[in-house]
Amino acid sequence: MKETAFLFKNEQEARQFYLYLLAANFKGQIRLDENFVWLSNFLFVKRTSLVDLIFPFILEAYVPKISQRILRDTYYFDDDEIEQIVPFVVSLSTAPKMLHSELNDSLYEKLVHFIYGQDNVSKINMEYMYNELFLREDDWLEIVGFGIEEWQDELHFQDRMEQLRSFIDGQEPYYKHVTVYYKNEALLFDDHGKLIQDQLITSATTPFQEIMDQTKVIGKLLAIAPERVDVYASNDRIHEIYSVMNIFQERVCLYPINQFPYVQEMKNIFK
Repeated sequence: MKETAFLFKNEQEARQFYLYLLAANFKGQIRLDENFVWLSNFLFVKRTSLVDLIFPFILEAYVPKISQRILRDTYYFDDDEIEQIVPFVVSLSTAPKMLHSELNDSLYEKLVHFIYGQDNVSKINMEYMYNELFLREDDWLEIVGFGIEEWQDELHFQDRMEQLRSFIDGQEPYYKHVTVYYKNEALLFDDHGKLIQDQLITSATTPFQEIMDQTKVIGKLLAIAPERVDVYASNDRIHEIYSVMNIFQERVCLYPINQFPYVQEMKNIFK
């Protein structure tokens, strides 16, 4: 392809795309001329290379633009809330088919259809693209709605984490130092390498019974409220360990499972 021109609504948007291309290390010549950006002396190795080049810019510039419009004009969020919600919409917009069966094409697929549905791909009107893929697409109202739900779930999660942190900060530790061995299941040891029995843990009181039921290692640690938690965990337990670190924060030290210090004590338990 010898030369392609991108026509933007104004010089500001053209400059934004120009700077994006510079940062993307585009292998060719780039020229900014008022509200045009010209690409020349480049070679695309596959049919979708042009789409692959501009798709990250679409996510960076146009998804936030339509999201902000809908959040402000339809849902009446304020600027601070909009700033928080937009990243969730951007994330969801890449795979809307996972959200609802009626959302058939992803944004990437729609961009492919748009670009190669043009009579002349050497000149692309980006304002027309925005109108076709965003303003005239009803899907965005639904996608933004899903983004709002994701944001609300995150707020609820963070509020719950704060409640849990406040709880352990106000508790006297049942054991000051706990070591967690987490492979198939979580085993808790005191600072002498002695297994902490479940009946001792369940005798401690915690107002978060649903946490005890859903995530046993977190429930046990909440009941004990230790000042220090050394965690030796396998890689497939990363999700649970992330939650432990989120709640207990600086109290947690994470180590490779093969460095677990109480190997002999554990062997004696399972003789």
